[in-house]
Amino acid sequence: MEKNRTPLCYVARLAFFASVLVALSSCGGGGGDGGTQSPGPASLGISPTSVVVGVSTHTQFSASGGTAPYTFAVITGPGTIDTTGRYSAPPAPNSAVVRVTDSQGATTTANVTINPALSVSPSVITMTAASATSYPFTARDGATGYQYLVRGPGSISPTGIYTVGDTAGEATIEIRDQQGSLVTAIVNVVRIRTNGSVRAAATDNTSWYLGGDFDSVNPYAAPGMIAIDGTTGDPQLACDIRNGFDGAVRAIATDGSSIYAAGEFNHYRGLPANRVAKLDATTCQLDSTFAQSAGPDGTVYAIAIVGASVFIGGEFVEYRGTTAEFIAKLNAQTGAIDNVFASAVSLNGPVRSLAVSGNSLFAAGEFGPYNGNSAASLIKLNASDGALDPIFSQVGGFDGYAKSMAVDGNFLYVTGDLYTYRGTEIGRIAKINIATGALDTAFSRPIGFDQPTSAIAVSSNGVFVSGGFSTYRGRAVGLLVKLNKTTGGLDATFPSTLAFDSAIDSLAVINNQLFAGGLFGSINGVRARSFAQLDANTGALNTTFTHTTGFDQTPFLAQRSVYTLTTTGNTVLVGGNFNAYRGTFANHLAKVNMATNVPDSTFNQGNGANKPVHAILLSGSAAYVAGSFDRYRDQAYGNVVKVSAATGAVDTAFNQGEGVNGSAVVSMMLNGSALYMGGYFSLYRGELQPWIVKVDALTGARDVSFQPSFNYGDAVNAIQMSGNEIVLGTSGLPAIAKVNSSTGVASATFSNNQPNAPILSIAAENQTIYLGGGFGGYGNGVSWVNAIGLVKVDATTGLWDPNFTEATTFEGSVFATDTGPTGINSVALDGNFLYAAGSFALYRGAAANSVIKLNKDTGAADPAFSSANGPNLFVKKIIPTSNAVWISGDFTSYRNKAAYYFVPLNTNTGELLDP
Repeated sequence: MEKNRTPLCYVARLAFFASVLVALSSCGGGGGDGGTQSPGPASLGISPTSVVVGVSTHTQFSASGGTAPYTFAVITGPGTIDTTGRYSAPPAPNSAVVRVTDSQGATTTANVTINPALSVSPSVITMTAASATSYPFTARDGATGYQYLVRGPGSISPTGIYTVGDTAGEATIEIRDQQGSLVTAIVNVVRIRTNGSVRAAATDNTSWYLGGDFDSVNPYAAPGMIAIDGTTGDPQLACDIRNGFDGAVRAIATDGSSIYAAGEFNHYRGLPANRVAKLDATTCQLDSTFAQSAGPDGTVYAIAIVGASVFIGGEFVEYRGTTAEFIAKLNAQTGAIDNVFASAVSLNGPVRSLAVSGNSLFAAGEFGPYNGNSAASLIKLNASDGALDPIFSQVGGFDGYAKSMAVDGNFLYVTGDLYTYRGTEIGRIAKINIATGALDTAFSRPIGFDQPTSAIAVSSNGVFVSGGFSTYRGRAVGLLVKLNKTTGGLDATFPSTLAFDSAIDSLAVINNQLFAGGLFGSINGVRARSFAQLDANTGALNTTFTHTTGFDQTPFLAQRSVYTLTTTGNTVLVGGNFNAYRGTFANHLAKVNMATNVPDSTFNQGNGANKPVHAILLSGSAAYVAGSFDRYRDQAYGNVVKVSAATGAVDTAFNQGEGVNGSAVVSMMLNGSALYMGGYFSLYRGELQPWIVKVDALTGARDVSFQPSFNYGDAVNAIQMSGNEIVLGTSGLPAIAKVNSSTGVASATFSNNQPNAPILSIAAENQTIYLGGGFGGYGNGVSWVNAIGLVKVDATTGLWDPNFTEATTFEGSVFATDTGPTGINSVALDGNFLYAAGSFALYRGAAANSVIKLNKDTGAADPAFSSANGPNLFVKKIIPTSNAVWISGDFTSYRNKAAYYFVPLNTNTGELLDP
């Protein structure tokens, strides 16, 4: 037994000493040579240790150190993670903790923040090309660390500030976060060369020279309504109006989340919205549930919100086919009428203003008794059921019409053309107790304003009133005053003689600032176009906010105005009858670079023409400008002026004497050194020369030998050379004549043939003349052809061409507001084609909307160019160029795209271009 035990013990001892040596070796303690030891495994780690992700996205975790393999798990919060470390975020925001474990049981964790999905604000805006304006896009949530990219016109900075380019079109803003999530926003870049109708255009192939009813170029778009920052005056483009309303906005109200607009419109952004519309307060998107093609059957002047109801007042008697006499209560969500309220209310005249206090609704206007009660022009109703408040609405009321109201605490302030209230003289403004209807005689006195009052706004320390008055309580005042809320006396700290040059139609107060809107163009000589901000205490004009451009109101287009103002937060909502905001000043005449569409500031300086320009001719370094103006750059000129084509400076050699009298020069033609002018006048430089005059193109001297002898009796609308003779188109009868260019003697053979109504445009080529106008037939009394708006005739005989002129030509009008005849305002030849433009819906029985391209020989329409869908209003001029055909007029859209007043079309397809 001993022999067997000894060897086993020996072996065990050897194994023990061997293990000790190995351990010592691994610790670096073995051996006498001082050898190095091997490092142990690194600590377990996870990457990233903290991460922000978006909902429903993925992120990758990786482990290092420790002893592989690794196991991943979500130990706190939502989400899942697979064996590779790919974490899937949940669909809702939250937070989570991810843990990794190695094979030895070591662990470490990472934190996950789960944000809402990546988003951008605003999601869509509309900007004007070549306006050099910028707007910030703000990315939110997702995985921060955003990258911005723009596809399309314009540029964007690393921080998301987009700057509009010189080209119209759609720009897509792409924003990516650190996970690669993508979100996009849209910029609709529209071209607004002018802010009003273009009546005349001429080009030297480098620049356009434009004339018309406008007074600015390259403005912001703001059709009918705009949201404006209350501090800077900048447009809040996140409220994306796009092509906006197709009629005036008369009233605006907001509950914070929605904007309710009312007025004279039928559409918003091209969608049905009959006189009342509900918009998202942030994006200004139309609520199609509320807005319908059926609505009030007349203009809405006032709007108010009470709880879940919207009240409208105006000049209507029905709403969606239900009787609603001048006032209606609507469901704020659906726009449906409240039949209980409708059956209780019966007025006999328009409502001009609405005001709210609690559950009480005040209505003011031009009505008499209410449901048999004598409450003239002012009533107080229960907002729930329309019941009349018998205490407030006692016998009496006003003896004139009420226009505007404001509630302040326990009192109601009323303005208008008001002489007495319940038999007491009030001087056109009343302060009334909202509970009893009693007049505050301390405020309202017999001697007040000498003329009607219009707008009113109340601040913490005063009452602001505007109107057409010139005195108050016997003192001379301007068109805007501030009154003491208790006594009605003039506020001594606020200037009572502010010089507004025209009417103030709306007032609002926000953050101790007074906002005024109306027809005015200046205040105390400082340009302030229809919209201004003043200090509510001192009356000082804020010239940082109040730009010299503002809205597109002009003295000539007096119907354009700011009609209504309301505030929400730091935003002012402005409504009215306008198309643009903050344009570059260019009064009725502008020079614009053809390549960049940028206005020429050298040419477009001073006050330009003070009334519309109807015709422009270029000749070398000179431009002849004619219209209905009597002043140019503040100097008197009679309807025509010759200026430098480079600087716009007046040519004093030509512009002498009185020029042309009458209302307008509407046509011009150059023939060598002779300038022919036609229009509505009887004198030139004081000498009798009716309807047409021939002058020296250098000196303007009248050629007395040119005395047209044909029997014409009205304005010359069109002048065109045909061989050595001149073809004249007039507004009278005969409507056409061909005369000798030197003497004016009429051609006997040609004058036997006539249209039966005015000629507005003429094109001539070789032995052919094309006549466009408002006529319906053409002939000589013996033979006759139905030729509506357009006829092709022989240049010698005046006989019509039967191959071109057919009985069925132009028909109808696409414009609801067009009460005049179908007609052609402009014709122009271009190679083998004739372009015609005006007001029509059909050509030879086929749909063709106001612009058409015809074969000049046969009159056949080019089906690729002509379209049933074209401009939304009149076309006044059509001008072919080498790469486009341009149209100008009153329109604001073309083929359902924004197209303002003067736009180029593709010569082959008729599609809208933006060169």
